Amino acid sequence: MLLKKLIKNPSSNIKNLNIRDLALDSRKVKKGDLFFALKGSKLNGSFFIESAINKGAKAVICSKGTNIRNKKKM
Repeated sequence: MLLKKLIKNPSSNIKNLNIRDLALDSRKVKKGDLFFALKGSKLNGSFFIESAINKGAKAVICSKGTNIRNKKKM
């Protein structure tokens, strides 16, 4: 499904990304997934963004102000 069907008003450079599935757990990310890096009561999902990307996450949803380095282009 296209990212623009999941997110209200995505920026034009990402709205046509084709997303395979959704993932909340970085250990379960598969190639093409959209990873949600949410802050939980015990852990912060932003700690697992790099792992999710390395497993093939196509995009990441995280809290505003999360510092992410773009190490590889999707």
